Amino acid sequence: MSMKFNSRPGSAIPRNPLELHYTIKEIAKAWKVDEETVRLAFIDEDGALELGNKDRRDGKRAYITMRVPESVLNRVYAERTTRQFHAPKSRVANSPRRKNFAKQGPTTSDKAA
Repeated sequence: MSMKFNSRPGSAIPRNPLELHYTIKEIAKAWKVDEETVRLAFIDEDGALELGNKDRRDGKRAYITMRVPESVLNRVYAERTTRQFHAPKSRVANSPRRKNFAKQGPTTSDKAA
Protein backbone atom coordinates (compact mmCIF):
# COMPACT_ATOMS: atom_id res chain seq x y z
CA MET A 1 0.00 0.00 0.00
CA SER A 2 1.34 3.41 -0.86
CA MET A 3 0.55 6.71 0.79
CA LYS A 4 1.04 10.09 -0.82
CA PHE A 5 -0.14 13.65 -0.62
CA ASN A 6 -1.42 15.24 -3.80
CA SER A 7 0.84 18.18 -4.33
CA ARG A 8 2.14 20.25 -7.18
CA PRO A 9 5.57 21.87 -7.17
CA GLY A 10 5.53 24.91 -4.92
CA SER A 11 2.30 23.92 -3.19
CA ALA A 12 1.85 23.83 0.54
CA ILE A 13 1.54 20.33 1.97
CA PRO A 14 -0.22 20.13 5.33
CA ARG A 15 2.43 20.38 8.02
CA ASN A 16 0.55 18.41 10.65
CA PRO A 17 -0.01 14.76 9.62
CA LEU A 18 -2.10 14.27 12.79
CA GLU A 19 -4.52 17.01 11.77
CA LEU A 20 -8.14 15.86 11.65
CA HIS A 21 -8.81 14.16 8.29
CA TYR A 22 -12.29 13.61 6.84
CA THR A 23 -13.57 10.82 4.61
CA ILE A 24 -15.34 11.57 1.35
CA LYS A 25 -18.52 10.14 2.89
CA GLU A 26 -18.34 12.47 5.91
CA ILE A 27 -17.91 15.55 3.72
CA ALA A 28 -20.73 14.47 1.37
CA LYS A 29 -23.08 13.98 4.31
CA ALA A 30 -22.18 17.36 5.86
CA TRP A 31 -22.57 19.20 2.54
CA LYS A 32 -25.64 17.14 1.51
CA VAL A 33 -24.21 16.22 -1.88
CA ASP A 34 -23.29 12.97 -3.62
CA GLU A 35 -19.99 11.29 -2.67
CA GLU A 36 -18.84 11.40 -6.31
CA THR A 37 -19.28 15.19 -6.33
CA VAL A 38 -16.99 15.47 -3.31
CA ARG A 39 -14.48 12.99 -4.73
CA LEU A 40 -14.22 15.01 -7.96
CA ALA A 41 -13.79 18.23 -5.98
CA PHE A 42 -10.81 16.84 -4.05
CA ILE A 43 -9.21 14.33 -6.47
CA ASP A 44 -6.44 16.69 -7.64
CA GLU A 45 -6.53 19.07 -4.70
CA ASP A 46 -3.20 19.94 -3.09
CA GLY A 47 -2.89 18.29 0.31
CA ALA A 48 -5.56 15.59 -0.17
CA LEU A 49 -4.28 12.22 1.03
CA GLU A 50 -4.60 9.16 -1.20
CA LEU A 51 -4.10 5.69 0.27
CA GLY A 52 -3.77 2.68 -1.99
CA ASN A 53 -2.16 1.75 -5.25
CA LYS A 54 -3.47 3.06 -8.56
CA ASP A 55 -1.26 0.76 -10.62
CA ARG A 56 -2.37 -2.80 -9.91
CA ARG A 57 -0.67 -5.36 -12.12
CA ASP A 58 -2.97 -8.29 -11.40
CA GLY A 59 -5.78 -6.90 -13.56
CA LYS A 60 -8.06 -6.12 -10.64
CA ARG A 61 -9.69 -2.78 -9.99
CA ALA A 62 -7.51 -0.36 -8.05
CA TYR A 63 -9.02 0.98 -4.85
CA ILE A 64 -7.97 4.37 -3.58
CA THR A 65 -9.02 5.69 -0.19
CA MET A 66 -9.03 9.45 0.16
CA ARG A 67 -8.72 11.52 3.30
CA VAL A 68 -9.07 15.29 3.31
CA PRO A 69 -7.28 17.30 6.01
CA GLU A 70 -9.41 19.90 7.76
CA SER A 71 -7.20 22.74 6.45
CA VAL A 72 -7.70 21.57 2.84
CA LEU A 73 -11.44 21.16 3.42
CA ASN A 74 -11.67 24.72 4.76
CA ARG A 75 -9.60 26.12 1.88
CA VAL A 76 -11.70 24.42 -0.82
CA TYR A 77 -14.94 25.47 0.87
CA ALA A 78 -13.75 29.08 1.08
CA GLU A 79 -12.65 29.08 -2.57
CA ARG A 80 -15.96 27.68 -3.78
CA THR A 81 -18.20 29.87 -1.64
CA THR A 82 -16.49 33.17 -2.42
CA ARG A 83 -16.73 32.86 -6.20
CA GLN A 84 -19.39 34.92 -7.89
CA PHE A 85 -21.72 32.89 -10.08
CA HIS A 86 -24.00 34.82 -12.42
CA ALA A 87 -26.68 33.58 -14.75
CA PRO A 88 -26.08 34.50 -18.38
CA LYS A 89 -27.46 37.97 -19.05
CA SER A 90 -29.65 36.79 -21.91
CA ARG A 91 -31.39 34.27 -19.65
CA VAL A 92 -32.05 36.81 -16.90
CA ALA A 93 -33.05 39.62 -19.25
CA ASN A 94 -35.45 37.42 -21.20
CA SER A 95 -37.13 35.90 -18.17
CA PRO A 96 -40.93 36.36 -18.42
CA ARG A 97 -41.16 36.90 -14.67
CA ARG A 98 -38.54 39.64 -14.82
CA LYS A 99 -40.34 41.38 -17.72
CA ASN A 100 -43.67 41.30 -15.84
CA PHE A 101 -42.02 42.59 -12.68
CA ALA A 102 -40.44 45.48 -14.58
CA LYS A 103 -43.79 46.43 -16.18
CA GLN A 104 -46.13 46.00 -13.22
CA GLY A 105 -43.97 46.12 -10.12
CA PRO A 106 -44.02 43.39 -7.50
CA THR A 107 -47.10 41.17 -7.23
CA THR A 108 -48.84 40.43 -3.93
CA SER A 109 -46.95 37.12 -3.68
CA ASP A 110 -43.64 39.00 -4.15
CA LYS A 111 -44.56 41.48 -1.42
CA ALA A 112 -45.31 38.70 1.05
CA ALA A 113 -41.93 37.02 0.48
